[in-house]
Amino acid sequence: MDKLKFPLPPVVLGLILGGFAEQNLRLALRIGGGDWTALAANTTSKVLIVMILLVILTPLFSRLSRRKKSQSTA
Repeated sequence: MDKLKFPLPPVVLGLILGGFAEQNLRLALRIGGGDWTALAANTTSKVLIVMILLVILTPLFSRLSRRKKSQSTA
């Protein structure tokens, strides 16, 4: 973890909360009859999904734009 510069607190939280998240995902899928769209049935779920996508995609797009910017100036 030190070599790849992973911060310790998020890793510990992931290890602790990962099991709970997996159990609740399985429960939600069982309740929804195995249908993944049941996870995004209400507005709160949709907002959270959009926020998660923004958190994941924003650094990727900023890195791509920096890379294109540095290639155009070189």
